[in-house]
Amino acid sequence: MIFGRSKLLTLLALWLCGGALALGEQPTTAQATRPAPTPEALCAVERLQRFAAGHETTTPRKLVFVYFTPADRTPPEGYRARLTRVMSDIQDFYAREMDYHGLGRRTIAFDSTADGAMVLHDVKGQRPTADYLESGRGSGKGSIIAWESRPVLAAAGIDDNQETVVYFCDLRTQTGARITGIGPYYGGGSYRSGRAWFTDATILDSDLLGNKTTLLRDEQYGHISAGRYNSIFIGGAAHELGHALGLPHDRQRRDEALRGTSLMGSGNRTYGEERRGDGRGSMLTLADALRLASHPMFSGTPRDMNVPPQCRLENLQAHLRDGRLELTGRLAATPEAYALIAYNDPDGDSDYDATTWTAPLDATDHFTLHIGEFHPGGMELRLVVCHLNGATSRFSYRLTTGADGTPDLTLLAVRLALHDALDAWAAGRLDEARQLATQKAQAPDTTPVVRPWAQVLAAMAGPEPVWPTLAETTVAEVVLSRVRWTEARVGWGPPTRNHFPRQVGPELPFLCVGDHYYADGFYAHVPARLAFDTGGQWKTFTATIGLQAGATGSAVFVVRADGREVFRSKKVEGASAVAVTADVTGAKTLELLTEDAGAGSNMAWAVWCAPRLTR
Repeated sequence: MIFGRSKLLTLLALWLCGGALALGEQPTTAQATRPAPTPEALCAVERLQRFAAGHETTTPRKLVFVYFTPADRTPPEGYRARLTRVMSDIQDFYAREMDYHGLGRRTIAFDSTADGAMVLHDVKGQRPTADYLESGRGSGKGSIIAWESRPVLAAAGIDDNQETVVYFCDLRTQTGARITGIGPYYGGGSYRSGRAWFTDATILDSDLLGNKTTLLRDEQYGHISAGRYNSIFIGGAAHELGHALGLPHDRQRRDEALRGTSLMGSGNRTYGEERRGDGRGSMLTLADALRLASHPMFSGTPRDMNVPPQCRLENLQAHLRDGRLELTGRLAATPEAYALIAYNDPDGDSDYDATTWTAPLDATDHFTLHIGEFHPGGMELRLVVCHLNGATSRFSYRLTTGADGTPDLTLLAVRLALHDALDAWAAGRLDEARQLATQKAQAPDTTPVVRPWAQVLAAMAGPEPVWPTLAETTVAEVVLSRVRWTEARVGWGPPTRNHFPRQVGPELPFLCVGDHYYADGFYAHVPARLAFDTGGQWKTFTATIGLQAGATGSAVFVVRADGREVFRSKKVEGASAVAVTADVTGAKTLELLTEDAGAGSNMAWAVWCAPRLTR
């Protein structure tokens, strides 16, 4: 982003004042020592200010708080003042972190009563405490609490489906130093609405974050100090509130770790630990701060909040430079975009280990994004475009990395080069997909890596050719997915050759087993039968079998020649790829079958890859 001198000075002044200090007010120590604003922050502030200008609202978005008490309890004494301290502490945390990143003291907002306590909507549950306790994380009791709270909120004129609602649940029991009772502690939502559930206890108090002397015995965490208890549970509240505001998980990069632990990673366990001298505490990554900056609660305007986002990545190119992946391109976005975030998410550990990398946009919405910290194995690269109205657009790419962590850009190059054709395919615009893929296949500047996949995609979009019979072939080896079958039945979706069905599977339609892609093969969702008239002219059948990437089921693969079983696999699941060689000498019929491996057929996306017959 290139700014004129006067605008840059204005933005720097805004940053130096935290976006919220009154004239003459001195910045705090934290404000005085924060780094200069990044280009990402300067771009975001300039565009967000322009977006909000003239669109301020008299009814700003605020959090709605519920205090939920089971039928067999009464709220503990002083809970309003105590929880006001907790949420004010979290409010200040978000403000400090947003300010640190040069975005001003944007933060959560809530209403207060005349005596300074936050407004709480008291709800009396219909059931005893035991009925709301969780048997495991995410066991669903939160939805019951939300349902029983709805009439109280509706009577106050609040639609809980249109707001961000926090439920404090009075479910923990404290007997002396012993604390028991596991209640809902999770959250989810977006820039439009969300929900977060926190389990309350009388020991939950931000004033105790520095306490290392009072010892507790917690049902989940064993012997623990009052300070450590509050780090975990107030940190958990701040973390789940982040989810309710639309933030996903992420982990701090190596350079970010100097500041602490990402709140949206394992920072829900480290909140406030710096007050006890136990560590660096929790922080927001720049990626999280950028995403929050346009949330209507943080931006101060609900402008275009219900406008669905649209975004195209134009001229996206990938290169390896100095051990990092460099992506360049341009965004064509509505509503206007203000930042681009990449999530480098290695396989395993859900998304808790995803590191984030950010890029600003220049005056013409071009960007250059650098991504690092790769690890051996497979990974997902997610690109998230931040729109000014709070919405995001997301693009996902599958990558593999070598033993030294170097990404293999082959597949990414194919995905980027065929981006428009693949999008047309996924949307069902098959004529457009075929035209675009054919153009790419025939273009003189198309690389040898991309050209064969462009040809596969063009063929996938149809119309399907009239395949020859095996009797009509005279070659010594034939690809079985390019000749006529006599019967084809699959367990779900249509039987397809050389690609995965658009109606069933993942975005990238090429056959993939164990991170290896194949241009030839069959989709054979369990149970399936593919039959061929071989006419006694062939000797050997070979293939690679497995489950399409993303499948969660399992399968058994069977080869029959003239009804006689010549191959049967063990249970195949996960990313396993199994080589098949079967003797079919003299057989007049060949059958390829996939069967239930004992776990049912759900997402049992069996595929036969590179199937061949040789004479």
